[in-house]
Amino acid sequence: GLMFVYTVLGGLAGVLFPRLDFPSLLELVVHVPSDNFLSFLLHPWVNTPSDFLGYDQPRPAAPFSYANDWGNNLGLFLPFFWGSWLRRDAGWRRPIGVVVLVASLVPIAYSLNRGLWAGLIAAAVLVALRLAAMGRVRVLQVTVALLIIGAAAFVVSPLYDTVALRVDTPHSNDRRAELSEEVISKTVVLSPLLGYGETRGVSGNFASIAGGSTPDCEQCGVPPLGTQGFLWRLIFTTGLLGTLLFLAFVIGQFLRFVRAEDPVALIGCLVIFLALIFSWVYDSLESPLFTMMIAIGLLNRRFLREGQTVRSVSASRS
Repeated sequence: GLMFVYTVLGGLAGVLFPRLDFPSLLELVVHVPSDNFLSFLLHPWVNTPSDFLGYDQPRPAAPFSYANDWGNNLGLFLPFFWGSWLRRDAGWRRPIGVVVLVASLVPIAYSLNRGLWAGLIAAAVLVALRLAAMGRVRVLQVTVALLIIGAAAFVVSPLYDTVALRVDTPHSNDRRAELSEEVISKTVVLSPLLGYGETRGVSGNFASIAGGSTPDCEQCGVPPLGTQGFLWRLIFTTGLLGTLLFLAFVIGQFLRFVRAEDPVALIGCLVIFLALIFSWVYDSLESPLFTMMIAIGLLNRRFLREGQTVRSVSASRS
């Protein structure tokens, strides 16, 4: 829950102070070139610059290196925040949690993360379905009412124009589609079982061997094969066999606990559900993967004991 608060504060800093810049402690000791990959890892960034909307629009990134990382992590932290800061017995954290949740809408909108938006909508649908299945009609009614009020307030706010413009500007769709097709074709044809073990660079771009990114057109280049989505990394680096085993484990954990009538089960399954959605568009190799595994670990620790099943434990708690 605290990581969600930390991420929201970083996102607000990226929106309110887009020019904020300061060196990390390591940069004070070791010289790091400002134009290479290490600078993105070591230098504190509060936002990622973008101009694909037709004007400069900083995208919140702090405390992570990229805006997509910010959106990926925020979405996975949200269920933990909801379960620890917004529950009835949260004490002093509950009113603060409401303020933080409302404030998070600003960086969520300005992040321009369509994957995050889609994931949150899908998660809201899953929550509604589970509450209805558990017979929590009152909670479901309150949740739906709050969502309607929040949606109405969002539509009349300036944030709506930014989101609508982003939806109408799918600048990376074609490149992502071509990249995923290339990943699947090369894996299936050349190394279907084991994959390639690591990402691979692309010579030129999909239009010409002489193409590539330039200072005036960074989008003209092609990202390495196995990026732009954790699912594509799995396919390219571990092959179809590794991908199948990983997905079987994760989906199996989701199906194992999703019917349990328990808040922890709902929170954990929400994290898994969001992680699966985000895997199509976000690189989740670092903290997002750890977050999902933490959720799976908490689910198993809470429900499974020697000789017990999820159904029996759920029945004893109800």
